Amino acid sequence: SGSTGFVNGEQKLTAAGGTAATSTIKELSIGRISISGTAPSANYVNGNIALVRIYNRALSVDEVQRNFTALRTRFNI
Repeated sequence: SGSTGFVNGEQKLTAAGGTAATSTIKELSIGRISISGTAPSANYVNGNIALVRIYNRALSVDEVQRNFTALRTRFNI
């Protein structure tokens, strides 16, 4: 198992290994890039995040693309 990240309906990253998120996770950062050796308060993404969705299951690529297509006009992309 692992994680997959999508931006504007396109798969942008895949991280191998690990397991699904569980109650043992203490922190979730959205909009911050983790760079070794820098202060935790640094490295924020320069821009806006319009929408974040977290699911309790893995979505298929088709489901991600359908969700994106349904919201494109809302965000003018």
